[in-house]
Amino acid sequence: YWTGNSCIELASNRVFERAEDSLKTPQEVEIKMLTADLEMKEEEMRGRFLSTDSGVCMIDDDEMEEYHAWEMEQMMDMSAEYEVYKMVLVINKSHQLSPGQMTMLVGRATGHMLAKVTMLEFGDEQLDMWEACGEQVGVLEGEHTRHLLDLRLAAQCLGLEWVEGGQGWDMLNRRYREVAVLGIWGEENILDKVVGRLEKAV
Repeated sequence: YWTGNSCIELASNRVFERAEDSLKTPQEVEIKMLTADLEMKEEEMRGRFLSTDSGVCMIDDDEMEEYHAWEMEQMMDMSAEYEVYKMVLVINKSHQLSPGQMTMLVGRATGHMLAKVTMLEFGDEQLDMWEACGEQVGVLEGEHTRHLLDLRLAAQCLGLEWVEGGQGWDMLNRRYREVAVLGIWGEENILDKVVGRLEKAV
């Protein structure tokens, strides 16, 4: 599971590189232990930069930059050992949605995606990893409905999860005639193959 079920050699190397005592540790316990360790280290870093007497932040620009660099390093260390999961929401910019409409669509698609992931065999573990990595969500722009459908097809071919929302439900073909938002979920490195060239939504 931790090596993506993609290579026997990677899986066996992971087993041999681990301490013997850790082999019996369930995956969900490993995730919770890792998250707790990161949170403890983060609190220690914060303690270096905050005044415990006055409660006033004493961080200057250099120290703040050092803190953010440390956070990024922790994220990179974590992603090197475990799969990093991410959610992306692609908005159909041809619909020229208002901020209110976009907020409603994004919220609804996010809820549907989280519900769908929860039902997967390893959905809870994926959500735990997603939360541990900062609950990454990207909101990007697609050109039109055809473009979003092409992205959906690419996501399906790569084994990614997807949801969509739109207008004009076609009961015969069981799809929206106009797709307003497409949500995609999966491992970050695979997800980027589908949406890596898209621009962020304004």
